[in-house]
Amino acid sequence: MLQATTRGVAVRRLRVVSTPVTEYAKFEYAGTPANVRSGESVRWLPRAHARELLLPAIDFWVLDGQRLLLHYFDGDGGWLGHEFSEAPDLVKVYVDAFESLWERGIPHEDFTV
Repeated sequence: MLQATTRGVAVRRLRVVSTPVTEYAKFEYAGTPANVRSGESVRWLPRAHARELLLPAIDFWVLDGQRLLLHYFDGDGGWLGHEFSEAPDLVKVYVDAFESLWERGIPHEDFTV
């Protein structure tokens, strides 16, 4: 990630969590300072703060605002695969959802578990 951020690429990561947080979320939280040091902006969003927003059901990355990477997991969190999409309407749905959620996210330095 550091290579991307040193080139001026903005990397934003939003972690939507249940509260109280799970042990896995605590593990992610403990590792987040490394993400921040590499130049990522990280925010945390308790699910209760997004109650009137629609959250995407699938974990995703938006790349350059034009390409979508969807990650599929099973019920136990095991990775099943991924899918890329450049369909403009689908990318827009995810970009708009992310922006709405990002606005409510709590910066890592202000969030505690």
